Amino acid sequence: MTNNLRPFLFVLLVSAMVPLGVMLTGTGANGEREAEKHFAEGNLLAAAKSWEKMEKERPREDLYEKISICYLSLGDKIQARQWLEAGLTRFPRCGNLLFNLAWLDYSEQRWEDALRLTERLVEINPNFPEAHYLRGCILEAQGRRKEAKKQFIEEINRNPGSKKTWQKLKESVNEQKR
Repeated sequence: MTNNLRPFLFVLLVSAMVPLGVMLTGTGANGEREAEKHFAEGNLLAAAKSWEKMEKERPREDLYEKISICYLSLGDKIQARQWLEAGLTRFPRCGNLLFNLAWLDYSEQRWEDALRLTERLVEINPNFPEAHYLRGCILEAQGRRKEAKKQFIEEINRNPGSKKTWQKLKESVNEQKR
């Protein structure tokens, strides 16, 4: 073997070993199984911490979503918001992160922020499940009933199986009859 080829083979060997090292250190597939086990057992904080460890080594948009869902479920909206915003900084077109942050803003009555996020979401994916429903709920909360009704109709056109949207539309029609 020539001396010119050794550095290349060394780099190739090290590159092949990195995934193995990740698996052996508890992240990768084993870390994912551990986090999923914690989540299934209802130990949401341990699940979040496991996913946080994985995110430090290899950020993925689904990790930000899982971590934020854990914190939301634990009632820690501040941590959830931090993870959602961090995820959107790395993955600005991630529909799930946009939707979840919009939902969080809606739950905190931050109407304009929630509308802005849902607007971005429907620009990226107009068929995102419940995006128009959430927009309708936000508009309804602002007293903009006609605009809300249009959003509920838009959701039904895109997602005809949405029972809660049908219910909202029915309520909207009944309210107009009064």
